[in-house]
Amino acid sequence: MGLFDEKTQQLSVLVCMAFVWMSLFTVRTAVELMLGVALVASLIWYYYYAKPPPRLTRFELPVVRRHEKGVTAPSTEPVRIFLGSWNMGDALAGENMSEYLKVEDCDLVVLGVQECALSGVSSAECEAKWLRVVEQECLGPSYHRLDVISVRDSIRLVAYAHRDLTPRVHSVYSRAMILELPVFRRKGAVAIAFSVGATTFAFLNCHLSAHQKQRLRRNADVYQILEDMRSLSGLRAAGFAHQDYSFLMGDMNYRIDLSNAEVNTLISEQRWTDLQTADQLLVSHRAGELLANFQHPLPHFPPTFKVHKVKKQSLSSRGPNPYNKQRIPAWCDRFCVRSAGLPLDLVDFSSSPYPDSSDHIPVRAIYDAEALRVVPASTIQPYFYLSFQSLEYRLNSGRRGLFQLRVHSPVLTYWQASTVPVSSPTNAPQIDCSPLQDLQTVRLSLAVLRTQQVFITAYEFDTSTNAQAIAGLSSISLSSLKLRGKSMFDVRLSFAGLYTGTLSGVLSLNCSSSAQQQQQQPSRRAQLSESLSSSYSRLSSSGARSE
Repeated sequence: MGLFDEKTQQLSVLVCMAFVWMSLFTVRTAVELMLGVALVASLIWYYYYAKPPPRLTRFELPVVRRHEKGVTAPSTEPVRIFLGSWNMGDALAGENMSEYLKVEDCDLVVLGVQECALSGVSSAECEAKWLRVVEQECLGPSYHRLDVISVRDSIRLVAYAHRDLTPRVHSVYSRAMILELPVFRRKGAVAIAFSVGATTFAFLNCHLSAHQKQRLRRNADVYQILEDMRSLSGLRAAGFAHQDYSFLMGDMNYRIDLSNAEVNTLISEQRWTDLQTADQLLVSHRAGELLANFQHPLPHFPPTFKVHKVKKQSLSSRGPNPYNKQRIPAWCDRFCVRSAGLPLDLVDFSSSPYPDSSDHIPVRAIYDAEALRVVPASTIQPYFYLSFQSLEYRLNSGRRGLFQLRVHSPVLTYWQASTVPVSSPTNAPQIDCSPLQDLQTVRLSLAVLRTQQVFITAYEFDTSTNAQAIAGLSSISLSSLKLRGKSMFDVRLSFAGLYTGTLSGVLSLNCSSSAQQQQQQPSRRAQLSESLSSSYSRLSSSGARSE
């Protein structure tokens, strides 16, 4: 904003014009004429040189809003997310689907199903029937479909946004992949990703290898899926697992390593914590074997597999003992979530007794997240410069060769990644930072900059074969940065869900010289205001004396 509001500026012009007219026709003293000329020159200088630059119409970065006290801060909006996962057992949902999809007050609804197929019905027709049940009988016209994708004619994922949120959703992408093993099984994964304002969301639905003793095979499935989903088009180079929010769901088929009798006893006593200690997914995660940096909501409800199919076995209900005696009950249907430093709160994680047409019980989860809005940027906001110093890395592989660092962030360029390579021999952990120039941000306020993060991709080069491979990925939060200050960081690198090493160093923040001049501009305007006020008061007093 300028020094004066519009009405004050208009009044100043009128006063100046009146004084000049009086001076020209009365010419009482030479001093009054000189002061009048000086006042006119000062106003002309203010309008043409000291006035703030006009606002741009393009969109550059997340919002800045003014609070009642005039303090600028980033503007975020809450986003409530409903996640649903269900192995349908090659049968339609049937009745009571609305008992499962309780999506009140949810902004995003993402549903993943497995074994969604019907005998004698094409995949496209089966998908249409499933979507018709979801949209017409459960969601209604308040939700708009963003995308739907299927693979192996049975693994499907669909994403919806509430009509109030839909205008801020953009850049929707999807990808499907098939697991190499087992060859003749319907295993694979599908993913949908999009942005809400300046925040990226990625969702993945998978169906992993089955059977009690295949824990390591399932771990390998997760690694293969996350490695393939790095190619999820349109998003950051890191792929699915390194967005602002990443949600993995599906029939992951992880079992409980206890006997059938032990599991049923613990279920009857509702000793969920004892069951969780033997849960294969949690055991693998604690051992660092998969899904690094992901969180797993703990189930505090009975296992969801393997139960009786009510309609197929002509049962009115599953009864007090719903499990198939030939299988050990397990929490096969799971959710795994990751936030790159943004708020993410679990509201609900539960199972639903309906629909009951499958040998899996459907599960659901509700999360509260935040999305940054986007508003027109202003040229009065400064450029900032990020610089890395004292970088050190340690890779678990211990391999030798060359190391390259790529840095990208939404604050460096709008919607796309800016990469800057830094190479160093891996026989020493220190990185020569001299090739890494200061990274310039787009115009934004310091408050908005502190809500962002910098994404790091580390590469290894094999000098003998001249091949390049990703050594690990990570992100560095900018929340603790201070202007013309330094902030130390120490982050863990991961790739395809496995920890691969660490990266530490110092990140400093500086402001552009032009921005510093702009920050000093208000003080010069204040001096001008004082001079104009004193001149006007002297003119008024001299006019009163002459009368």
